[in-house]
Amino acid sequence: PGAATPAWDVMLKARDVIDGVKLTNYIAGSALTSAITLTSCPAVSVPCGFDAFGRPVGLQIVAPARQEALALHTAAVFEQLAGLNLLLPIDPRPGTVPPT
Repeated sequence: PGAATPAWDVMLKARDVIDGVKLTNYIAGSALTSAITLTSCPAVSVPCGFDAFGRPVGLQIVAPARQEALALHTAAVFEQLAGLNLLLPIDPRPGTVPPT
């Protein structure tokens, strides 16, 4: 699943604070997007832009149950139409992404 927050520094396992609220565990930060998995529907996350720090922002595409091919096809079409399939990913090495 995607995340309901901007990407965090690659040196962190997960966000521990969202909007000033301390998270008790990793799942607490992904409850919104992880709920999709309970529906048995396939989901794929694709880049749809970048935040102010140049970190990727994603779009989660959800298809009906057992329609994995549709989810993947939709994701590929979105990336092509948005021109994001031509971009290079960010450099994940320490020090290349501003801290949050």
